[in-house]
Amino acid sequence: MEYDWDQVGPMATECGLKQFATGVRISSLPSSHVEEMRGAWAARVREIYNSPAIWSDRETFEEASRDADAYAGFPRAASLSRRMDDYWPFLAAFERFEQGNRLQLQRFDVIPFEPTQVRPAGHRDLPLLVIVRPGDIYADLDAKDGDAEFTARILAGQAADIRSMLDEQEVDVVVLHHRSDVQLRQQVPAGDPHIVERAEYVQSVAAAMKRGALVWAREMTAVAAWLVAEQSAAERPAVVLIGAHAAADCGPTAILGAALEEAGVQVELNEFVPATSTSYDGRWEPEELQASHVSSLSFAPGM
Repeated sequence: MEYDWDQVGPMATECGLKQFATGVRISSLPSSHVEEMRGAWAARVREIYNSPAIWSDRETFEEASRDADAYAGFPRAASLSRRMDDYWPFLAAFERFEQGNRLQLQRFDVIPFEPTQVRPAGHRDLPLLVIVRPGDIYADLDAKDGDAEFTARILAGQAADIRSMLDEQEVDVVVLHHRSDVQLRQQVPAGDPHIVERAEYVQSVAAAMKRGALVWAREMTAVAAWLVAEQSAAERPAVVLIGAHAAADCGPTAILGAALEEAGVQVELNEFVPATSTSYDGRWEPEELQASHVSSLSFAPGM
């Protein structure tokens, strides 16, 4: 099969695979054998790039990656270390698949990357910190209709609270990713007025990713069901939500929080989760907080 090598190379890069290289081991082989290996490498790269079945199963992905890298002349270890760089191609692939509308998307509402990273039900006495689509808030800094100063304060507040919970409390962590989160890996231009807030936010999310479970989260009601079934959310003292917008009518964090409450989960919403990119107005609140707010109004002096 003929391949467009200008396309195969970038495909390999996006999937986190090695480029084909004629190293010492390969250069000593006959040229016909080298071309055969190069074709086998290209076939595996294209298969990994285009196959949702591979990207939705971690073991299958690792096996396919080892196979492709071996043909590229770079044998991969039997088991990949758990590194940030292993995850981003996985995330980028789902972004590409969703944008291209090449999947039956309902099959990919919730895809745990390494679900065993969250401790099992024996630790259900611990709170669960859920970071919801952090790229959504991060992207607000560049939104034409946004408020950059408002977003910078949101990023700083969320970053500080994430690090505080990770450093000072014993919690389990889940990071819910979606296509916007690839922006967390983009290089920030020199002179950006909010480079400090960007860096602190990315670092806090990275720390959470190293410690917690990483999940592709397309549909929030499905995520809520997964958190209840797989992470004992309803049996924990609290599930703390932080990250994306919480507008009562459409915010992903609001949709997740409401679905969790319906399942009997004690939900807490971080104070730095806004309703929209410019305001707290119309923010969804957990039921207990709503009741507390109404009570305080009812008994306020002069009312």
